[in-house]
Amino acid sequence: WIHSGKFNANVYGINLILTPFTRWSFSSTFNYYDSRSRSADNVASIVSYRGEIYSLLANATYMLSTNTDLTASYSFSRADYAQNNFAAGLPLGIDYDLHAVQGGIARRFRRATVNVQYAFYQYMEPSSHGFNDYTAHAVFTTLNLRWP
Repeated sequence: WIHSGKFNANVYGINLILTPFTRWSFSSTFNYYDSRSRSADNVASIVSYRGEIYSLLANATYMLSTNTDLTASYSFSRADYAQNNFAAGLPLGIDYDLHAVQGGIARRFRRATVNVQYAFYQYMEPSSHGFNDYTAHAVFTTLNLRWP
């Protein structure tokens, strides 16, 4: 029997859904994840790995009419897995922040649903010294048809 390493992780989360008024709906989810890993053959150049991830997702929906919905959402994720090991060897791990904002409208017809959404994304990764950073815009359009 050879012991190759050890990995421990914990995930904690909470979800909340509110419908304070007839046409309004809100939901939110928050998660926290922490983990640790250690190789059986850790050397000075590769240290034990430890980090955390925080994530938040918030949604709002307003029913404009019986056939039309307005939606908005915000998503945030942060990881803190960077290893500050420049002096002894390999600086492994990742550190990042991701923000996403979306807004859209959905319209239901007799046999079809049309959805149009706009999204804005911003990703920052200090552990890569900004090399992987980006800002993005997106437009999504979907058409769902229901066959008889």
